[in-house]
Amino acid sequence: MMDTFESNQKTELNRLKQISTLMMSDGKRFRAKGIELLEHILEEVNRAYMVKIRINHQKNLSLIPINVAEERISKLDKYIENIMQSVMKKHVEKHALKAIQEYFQNHTTKLDVST
Repeated sequence: MMDTFESNQKTELNRLKQISTLMMSDGKRFRAKGIELLEHILEEVNRAYMVKIRINHQKNLSLIPINVAEERISKLDKYIENIMQSVMKKHVEKHALKAIQEYFQNHTTKLDVST
């Protein structure tokens, strides 16, 4: 499972490196390729959150050992953190960072991951 996530992460990080900027020259709007990349990243992050919820549910039903569940959840947290940090490091301008944060806040599904 994590191999697939890591493979997808490498692909998205590679695509992130290939795009010079996510923002248009006015610094207020995203480029089409930037939006497309952010959508792909958002899908991967949402998928990781869904897997975390399923693992937590399996842990609560005692289908998998607690230490195994916690280890998997920890790996998923690191996966999410790594990809989000890479996106945020793409730009250093405050307005660009704010736009990226708002994009993820406005498009992220709120999931309850009680661990």
